[in-house]
Amino acid sequence: MRAPHDPTFLLRRTLLLGAALLSAPAAGDVVHRTIALSGTPAGPGLVYDTFDHPTINHSGKVLFWARIAATTPASDECAGAIDIRAGGTFISTVGATDSTAPGCGLHSDAWFRYTSPGAESVRFGTTAMNFVPTLAVYRGDCNALVQEVCGAADTAPIALAAGEPVLLRLGYVTAPPAVSTGTCIVTVRPGPASPPPPPVTLSATDAALFSDRGAAGTFEMILREGAPTGFDPLLVHAALPLPAFNDAGTVGVTGGVLSWPPTPQPLSATFTNDSSGATVLIETEVLAPPPDLPDWFLPPPKLSASGEVAYARLDGAGLRYGAEAIASGTPAPGTPEGVNFLFFDQPVVAGGGLGAVAFRSSLDAESGVDDTNNSGLWSDFDGPGTLPPELIARTGSPAPGTPDGVVFARLAVEPGITPEGRLVFWASLTGPGIDTTNSSGIWTDRARTAGLLARAGNPAPLSMEGTVFQSFSKRPVINAARTVAALAYVSGPNVTAETNSGIWIYPLQGSAYGVAHEGAPATGLPEGIAFASFSDPVLNERGDIAFVARVRGRGVTPENNTALFLAGAGGVMTAIVRTGDAFAVSPTETRTVRDIDFGTLPPSSGRGQLNDSGTVVFRLSFTDGSSGLFAADRTCEADVNGDGAVNSQDFFDFLSLFFAGDSRADFNHSGAVTSQDFFDYLAAFFAGC
Repeated sequence: MRAPHDPTFLLRRTLLLGAALLSAPAAGDVVHRTIALSGTPAGPGLVYDTFDHPTINHSGKVLFWARIAATTPASDECAGAIDIRAGGTFISTVGATDSTAPGCGLHSDAWFRYTSPGAESVRFGTTAMNFVPTLAVYRGDCNALVQEVCGAADTAPIALAAGEPVLLRLGYVTAPPAVSTGTCIVTVRPGPASPPPPPVTLSATDAALFSDRGAAGTFEMILREGAPTGFDPLLVHAALPLPAFNDAGTVGVTGGVLSWPPTPQPLSATFTNDSSGATVLIETEVLAPPPDLPDWFLPPPKLSASGEVAYARLDGAGLRYGAEAIASGTPAPGTPEGVNFLFFDQPVVAGGGLGAVAFRSSLDAESGVDDTNNSGLWSDFDGPGTLPPELIARTGSPAPGTPDGVVFARLAVEPGITPEGRLVFWASLTGPGIDTTNSSGIWTDRARTAGLLARAGNPAPLSMEGTVFQSFSKRPVINAARTVAALAYVSGPNVTAETNSGIWIYPLQGSAYGVAHEGAPATGLPEGIAFASFSDPVLNERGDIAFVARVRGRGVTPENNTALFLAGAGGVMTAIVRTGDAFAVSPTETRTVRDIDFGTLPPSSGRGQLNDSGTVVFRLSFTDGSSGLFAADRTCEADVNGDGAVNSQDFFDFLSLFFAGDSRADFNHSGAVTSQDFFDYLAAFFAGC
């Protein structure tokens, strides 16, 4: 009898199967896991309500923004009134119901109690945040309320005896519209006098950031609206927009903050919060004109792997990255003497190293600059503390790869960037022979000098004869291998409105090719379903590509016409989730998917939703009105070396483990490495993934 590890026996059996050691592109299994689900606990007395933009770093840690609600607010009825003190108190009515107490007709109301420390005259008022609150004021206790004020935003002075309690009822005077609850500040201050600036006290507020970056690996609230900032106890978080997140677990935020007394104009603060919870303030700014706090859209700062921060001031007057600062009015490198920076757009930062930085800026019109040449794109390849940034492209300057006289007309705001600072960017053209058929393209300096990669009017690789590019998305992406991915539109004699878009890949070495094309079969979905349109692709460092696509064809309806796809580095495409699917939110419950939200920012942005291991995070909304955040991995045990493809190298890697008796070759998990593991692996190998 032959030994189970006899290579002659095993290889003869392999040959009898009549198979060659080739890749086998079949669909891999997708494993989902739930990150957070609306209505489930978010902390003591709190549940998740809604979510936005989860972010995953290359360590597999996740950061997400969530609106939270009280399960039943302690202050929902008079008997549960929360004690407050003089000064300002952040108050939330999230989750509050209409009170059973009679009088004043307030809806979604919450109750608070102020007890006078001595005989005094006080005023009660509200500072609106994301709804317009009104107050009712009562003397007495909950069983014998005596209404003093009804429906005021700011009361007249009210005389109180020492130790006398006053009950405040905060709510909305008419039937609640869509946004009628949330956070505001209730103020208690001496009647006619101006108070000193006391600390802001806290009650429940309704937005927070959560992450599993800690050692325990469980999701914890790390920042919350209404909480004091870590850099100034007299400032509180008034708005937490979407953050940035790096591989070390550091969070970067440019968010609204509020001081006491409230400033005439809201403040913003750019700060970081590391995995230990330490917060470092980078800069505060006064915003003008003051926006409504809940509508603040403040772009997050960019973070390098080492935590270096890069951002442009919100007024565009300066740019900072690490210890470097560039101000409006200073010389713009690469331009003639006297040409200065004017307005900086938000920069991009590479994910690795010290954080190579690229940015677009307009130029001072008083220095020989006009509308034809007033914008440029710069890159600092080595990050802060090194050489000045280098001019990569400028409007009005010759566009490489085009005829004489053709110049750049416009440059995209955010280029793609590699860890070493090489760029890919969209631009439009003007000059002799330029019309709507050839007026845009994609350029890159990945070969260390800026060159044309693709241009409207030029043939589209691997397309039908006569097919040319018509236009491109303004957000091409590039990874560490300097592979470029871009969404593009085509035209030609055989192109229709149903076949005119696709996603193309340009490797550094080798020929360009298409990943997905409108009108082609939507791989991973049932036969007869074709791609209809695409989002911008996301490209990780391994070469995996994720995108959302609309589909059409057999059995497709408005309820099931969208899917999230992952194309592995080996070319295998998988449908991660599709609208209309029955999706398992837990081992015992499924819900029907209504919408898929997947961000198209690259992993290096600090807000990516695809990491280098090929894990995708996304938000789903369901037909029952609930929502949740989820992660997905494409599993394939036959991919032994984890490069995203199943090929001969995986076979030989498995054989090495098998003949060494390595436990990793226990393919069937029997507890022993036997010939059956070999045959089970062989079957998986030829099935592909």
